Amino acid sequence: MAIFDAIGKAGNWLIDRCDESKTLFKVGVKIRIRWILFTRAWNEQVSLRAIIETVTRPVVLILIGVGIPLFGFFSIVETMNAIEVVGTSEPTNGKLSAWLDTLWPENDLGWSNLAQPILVFVAAPAAFVLWAFRDFNARANLENQRKDINLKEFQEIQLRAAGALNKSLSKKSRSTLQIAAVHQLRPFLRGEYGVSFRRPAWELLRARLETSATVNGYSTIQNLLAKETRIPPETRPDLMAEVERQHADISREFDKTQSQIGPITKAERFLLKDEADRIFRRDLNFVTSHFAEQEFNRGAICSRLDLSECSFLGASLTKAHFEEANLQSATFAYADLSGAKLDFANLSGASFFNCKLDGASLVGCDISGAIFDRASLIGANFSYTRNCGDERSADSLGTRFIGATVVDSKFNHSSLDYARFDHATIKKTHFDSATLRHVSFAHSNIDQATARKAFIDIFYVKECEMYHFDFTSAKLRNLKGKAKPSKMIMLNDAELQGIEIPPHGLFSNSSISLKTALSADWDRMTPEEQTQLRQQWVDRGFARSEQERFRG
Repeated sequence: MAIFDAIGKAGNWLIDRCDESKTLFKVGVKIRIRWILFTRAWNEQVSLRAIIETVTRPVVLILIGVGIPLFGFFSIVETMNAIEVVGTSEPTNGKLSAWLDTLWPENDLGWSNLAQPILVFVAAPAAFVLWAFRDFNARANLENQRKDINLKEFQEIQLRAAGALNKSLSKKSRSTLQIAAVHQLRPFLRGEYGVSFRRPAWELLRARLETSATVNGYSTIQNLLAKETRIPPETRPDLMAEVERQHADISREFDKTQSQIGPITKAERFLLKDEADRIFRRDLNFVTSHFAEQEFNRGAICSRLDLSECSFLGASLTKAHFEEANLQSATFAYADLSGAKLDFANLSGASFFNCKLDGASLVGCDISGAIFDRASLIGANFSYTRNCGDERSADSLGTRFIGATVVDSKFNHSSLDYARFDHATIKKTHFDSATLRHVSFAHSNIDQATARKAFIDIFYVKECEMYHFDFTSAKLRNLKGKAKPSKMIMLNDAELQGIEIPPHGLFSNSSISLKTALSADWDRMTPEEQTQLRQQWVDRGFARSEQERFRG
């Protein structure tokens, strides 16, 4: 509905405004998840007739069960009240209600008059309980009989969907029957024949998807992706060539799978796409499931689900919701996640090789060991992401962006230890207040990036070309490798350690300020020594900053 869309857009606008506060952003994400789940439940559009059929019987039973005892109780009270009135020869004032006074006239009352209301008060509830028990028992028997019939029907559908058909039938007939059986799983997945059938129906479809993935050759692609390129701290010149060879091998395998997809696989994919909103619920198990080249409806909801080790190889997941989901070691290689929401999800060890993540939001994610090689990250938001790499296992835990296209993206407040941006194209991207230890930008091209107030230690820039890189107020230590001639490197108010004075021509149109600490011993140096060292940087291409002119 239009009102839901408007409220959802307003919520997203508010979340964007909270970008500078992780806590506020997380609260906003939680509210968004609850709103999405609410609108999904609302849009299921339960019919008025179904509501009436469901509610009418319990309401009638409650009214009868409560009404009869109350009627008997008030009858007894009114009768006793009338007896007391006759005994005292006082006129009745209708202490309860006038219509009850007419039931027992004042001049004709006695204890015998209590027999009828006492009988109603005592016997009616007992009779009602007995009738209700027999009614519930009869309905339970009917439900069990219906369940037995549904179970027999499900078992037959299960056999046909699994391909257990008479071999005397022609191949075309067997294929037709199997496709029909796949579609007959629809009401069982929805729970129309009982919630107890949802899990076995899903497990059958899940097994079919896994079998189809193996038969169609997707397991070969999975094995090629598992052959990760080792990345030593000093990156090799042929690293991008290895990634490109891996891409070429996978592309050839994708071409082969297209010719192997049959009508049964298409029927399974169509069923999953059509019933995804009913299937992706927390009552089902999805770990290690296969959704290779599955097309999902726009805005599919998979928030807070455990999808670890699932394969979304080549899947279409435009604007999908994976907030707070467990996607550890999942595969999204060659998938389309444009505009997807993966905020605060666990992406450790996940593969996004050659994945399209344009406009995606990955705020607060754990991206330890995740692979984004050759990925498109135009307008992606990686703020507050965490990468728990360490020196002993940097190859396995360092997040990889090798050959990625990173444009208009955010890595603000992120922890990117041992990340690899080798051979990447980085433009209009922000690393403000981020922590980058042992980070490599070797052979990359950086244009209009910022790392304001960032902490950068052991920064590999071999053959890196930088244009307009702003390190204002950053702590920059231990620059490794020889970068290409670069322009507009801003070190205003930055703290430099372990960085030698650049040679002539390496940095042009760059700037430093009076507050730029150009050495680890800067605070212990005399003003004259500071001025002398600063002048050496000015002579190598670092001009006075626009914000603060100093005397050379």
